[in-house]
Amino acid sequence: MYTYPAEALKVWRIVHPLDPIGNKLPPLSWTVARNNDDVKVLLTNEGEPQFEYTKRVESSVEFDSNFVMALSWRLAQHVAMPLTGDSGIASDTYRKAQIEVGIAKDNDANEGVGYEQSRDPDWIRIRG
Repeated sequence: MYTYPAEALKVWRIVHPLDPIGNKLPPLSWTVARNNDDVKVLLTNEGEPQFEYTKRVESSVEFDSNFVMALSWRLAQHVAMPLTGDSGIASDTYRKAQIEVGIAKDNDANEGVGYEQSRDPDWIRIRG
């Protein structure tokens, strides 16, 4: 039994240690319940589970700059028609929002290193 994360809006799954992306092995079993003190908990037979969940972020300082741009264009799309009455402006802001979402996805996918980096210096790796 594990306490439901306080900042979680929704728990999605337990991250499987042998399949962290979650597309090769069956999902690990868990359920949401309430304990005797009426506290929301997560029940599972896994030893030390890592839960993947949607987190509530209330500080805009934590927002990525690409997310901020995509969100601002999406907001512009929703207020363009009521403010201007011009559907062309609403269409333009929608298109710009989609472009910014694509840029954000690309930048997010390129973050980090996708392979194990050797810590040995070049002169040792070359000998092997």
